[in-house]
Amino acid sequence: MTLVYTILVIDLALLDTPPRSSFEPATPWDPSLLCTQLCNAVPMRTIAMQLRQLEQPGVAWQLVGNLALLLPFGIALPILWPAVRRPLGIVVTIVALGVAVEAAQLLIDLAAGAMVRSLDVDDAILNGAGVAIGYAIWWLGRWLGKPLVVGAVRPPSVPRRAGDQG
Repeated sequence: MTLVYTILVIDLALLDTPPRSSFEPATPWDPSLLCTQLCNAVPMRTIAMQLRQLEQPGVAWQLVGNLALLLPFGIALPILWPAVRRPLGIVVTIVALGVAVEAAQLLIDLAAGAMVRSLDVDDAILNGAGVAIGYAIWWLGRWLGKPLVVGAVRPPSVPRRAGDQG
């Protein structure tokens, strides 16, 4: 299931690039535009602007979408990868996943020779916050004593051995 969701995230975040408008073509690649017109390197600038303009169409969807995009990884990764359960592990994961999505979008635009998407540090912040929320959900479930996964996860085709619990 995690693999299916990973493929969906790759499709939504990296491959699904609708044009900004039907009348506005993609901006040709120009290195001087990278962190001027098409980039926000100031944390919280875009988020603050979007919070002031929530009544505009698509603004709330953009905020919630960036939060929700990687939220399931915050739940799944501690289950699948025990090293992520430690505080340092989850912090590294939050930063890495948040930045990876934005970096991959930039690389795809560079390879295509046109800037279709903007590069925004606030998107990385919201993606990372989504991972943190997912991790908090996983941690809360574990703290309440109701783990999300009980026992070892094994394919149904593997027979249990005598005395095996789980």
